[in-house]
Amino acid sequence: MVRLLQHACRRNISQQRKRHRRDPHIAHIAARMRPLLVAALVASGTALDPLAARLAAHKVLRETGKETPAALLARHTTSLDEREKRFAADLVEKCHRHAAEIDALLDEACDKRPRGSTLQILRLGVAQLLYFDSIPNRAAVDTSVQLCKKRGGNPGLTNAVLRRLSRETPSIQETKPPLYDLLVKDRGAELADRYLEACRKPPAMLQVTCASSEKRDQLIEAVDGATQSYGDFGVALRPYKRTPVPALPLFDEGVWWAQDAGAAQAAQLLKSLPKGAKVLDMCSAPGGKALQLSSFGFEVVAVEKSTNRAARLRQNLQRCRCNVDVRVQDATRVEGMFDGVLVDAPCSATGTARRRPDVLRKDLDLEALAATQAALLDAAWRCLKPGGLLVFSSCSALTADAEASFAAFLERTADAHLVEVAAAELGFVDNDSVVDGALRLWPWHVASDVGGCDAHYAARVRKGGPG
Repeated sequence: MVRLLQHACRRNISQQRKRHRRDPHIAHIAARMRPLLVAALVASGTALDPLAARLAAHKVLRETGKETPAALLARHTTSLDEREKRFAADLVEKCHRHAAEIDALLDEACDKRPRGSTLQILRLGVAQLLYFDSIPNRAAVDTSVQLCKKRGGNPGLTNAVLRRLSRETPSIQETKPPLYDLLVKDRGAELADRYLEACRKPPAMLQVTCASSEKRDQLIEAVDGATQSYGDFGVALRPYKRTPVPALPLFDEGVWWAQDAGAAQAAQLLKSLPKGAKVLDMCSAPGGKALQLSSFGFEVVAVEKSTNRAARLRQNLQRCRCNVDVRVQDATRVEGMFDGVLVDAPCSATGTARRRPDVLRKDLDLEALAATQAALLDAAWRCLKPGGLLVFSSCSALTADAEASFAAFLERTADAHLVEVAAAELGFVDNDSVVDGALRLWPWHVASDVGGCDAHYAARVRKGGPG
């Protein structure tokens, strides 16, 4: 298409030159049109490929589950410009956040739900029809058909289904994702409804943590947009212009790191340890908690089993000029004794649905997760000094891989004594966020002007003595 436009523009310019030699009036018009034609040539050379972002989004949807959508987007959009990257990210976000509604429409429009590449392309097409007002219906249909031809889908079915939906202007009926049913059984319909409503839109603010109050003031001064500080070193940002995180002020200088306000509270529960204390951060990547612990003046050992995640951990630590001992190993085999241990255990991540809507329909093996958490907690206890503090944290909205895991640990560990959390020691969370001496955060427990928070659980125990 671009080459055809360039050829047409050049041919027009050539023809006009021949004509205006014979007709002065035409020569005058041609002289006025030439800048417009030249501008068209320039614009055509920088035109976006209409399929590039859609192809990237399709790859992410096909591979979601192997890695997080953010990691997949980073890999599959390296050759795209910023506009295409944003469009690809928006497509993926809408497909995940509204997956239940999109699939319900497809079930009505198809005798049998398609599979594989065709299903993901149809999801992308329906998302464009429903949630992208700037995209004409015809473009949504045509690009989806082109995607089928490139990615092995069924172009005939895709064309028929999307054209039908584009003509009928289907109404969007709210449909509950699989996570809703789990929450209803676990915590009741009232909380499930409230949590699902909080996850219907992405957070309005980017939440970050700074290493000191001085660095926080420096960041607030540098950001062109709305800012709101919270806690000791947290800031919520909303730049006036949509900007990639690495392009925001003072990112390269390591002044701050992105971190949800809820996730940042686990490390705070170790802050009472003396400066210079030796602290183990289990399952440390991407490094937000290790950076916090280091900023408190602790000697930090960060353990990460995955080589790829450990590389990202080191990258973040290096950017923030942070000296942390990184060990790439199984956290259950850590040697040495520590004054404090933070067990940020692998979990269902169901508490992150505001930022990661893919977890709303994620396949979960809660028994396996609980077993992994138990092994990590027992290993952490073995390398914790008498009198030391252990903090267990989980970004799960469910009981099984949060409260239940911690309760089972207390039951089998005679010398573990609960050190109750107080909302006052955290400074900005709602008093209702403390339940049975532990922190149980929901999005509404943090003020809306800060942007709420993920659902998060954190509990603290002392070894060998009452809290």
